[in-house]
Amino acid sequence: MDDPIPSNPNHHPTLEADDVPAMICTIHLTSHGHRFGPSTPPKVAGLPIHKVLQYDIRSLPNPPKLVRAQQTGLHKSLREWFFSRPEAAAKMEEVSAAVDAALADLPTSECGAEIHVVVFCEMGKHRSVAFIEELARRPFFVATASGRQKCGVVVQHRDVARAKHDARSRRQRVDRSES
Repeated sequence: MDDPIPSNPNHHPTLEADDVPAMICTIHLTSHGHRFGPSTPPKVAGLPIHKVLQYDIRSLPNPPKLVRAQQTGLHKSLREWFFSRPEAAAKMEEVSAAVDAALADLPTSECGAEIHVVVFCEMGKHRSVAFIEELARRPFFVATASGRQKCGVVVQHRDVARAKHDARSRRQRVDRSES
């Protein structure tokens, strides 16, 4: 039942300053759950953040509960279900175009610039993860003085492994039941 998860060459769970690829531009793609608070783009010392793009995809259709219980957005079958919906495919085109526009705005001399794309759904396990995984598979290029150069991509899924309820929400549920 569980389909193999092909490795994504853009996955770098955490990057230290010394690990950042020597690229003209790096695109950081982050998924997270709205329930667990906002995501703060990671800042690597000495590299300028050119743009931060944030997208709320909670309005997009959620996979069926049975599928969500067994899979995350890292699973190919869940991603296929999600992107078979016209709303999800249209949103992907919108975000991809926005990233291309942000890259076009980069000065050609801006070495090491960063663009952060943050996508969130309610829990950060299914829709936002699937969205970021598919976005990471797209090639992005930036214009340089010597022509077009492919951008480096770093993927981070902040909440994909998080329990359904963190400690704070568990305390709140207990407090309400005692009242």
